[in-house]
Amino acid sequence: MLAGNRLIEQAPASRREWKKQRLFRKLAIHADSSCRTAAARLWFASLFIRWVLVSQALPTPSRKLPVAHRLALAALATVGLTLLVTARFLEPDPRGYGTHEQLGLTPCYFQVTTGYPCPTCGATTAWGHALRGNLAQAAAANLGGVLSCAATIVGVPWLLLTAILARWPIAPPHFRSLLVLATVWLLIALLDWLRHLVLNS
Repeated sequence: MLAGNRLIEQAPASRREWKKQRLFRKLAIHADSSCRTAAARLWFASLFIRWVLVSQALPTPSRKLPVAHRLALAALATVGLTLLVTARFLEPDPRGYGTHEQLGLTPCYFQVTTGYPCPTCGATTAWGHALRGNLAQAAAANLGGVLSCAATIVGVPWLLLTAILARWPIAPPHFRSLLVLATVWLLIALLDWLRHLVLNS
């Protein structure tokens, strides 16, 4: 009887120990996952700090530009603004080309001699239509002219702001990016010229 009573008393005790061990294992697993999460957070935080330090160490566009560069940028912006104002006051020629003749300039020699438009024919007309919001007529006149007009509209305030602040407001232009953009523009202008050649043949 005494031995049986001891077994009955030990059973709940062993069950409590088992529950304690199970709870301890759960806590250990949770603590391990929490440690891993904390370690991951620390790792990402260290990466972010490294990125900030490296970004601050790299040259930034906040360096002052020389006076000569600022004057050159201001001159380019002035030329672009003059072209925009002039094109806005010109009346687009209904032929789709020849708008520049309103400035007293001669007709396109290539078109006069061959009967076909040159790659720049219709560019001034495209500017006049684009600055009036007639994008469809502008693209029909000269698609390359539309792109150059859009680039001038964006470039004039950017150049003026850079000349005033003596630093690039966003980032300095990269030669490779400018080369890619110029190549894309040239290809589009040539394809548009081929379109005009086919239409006029």
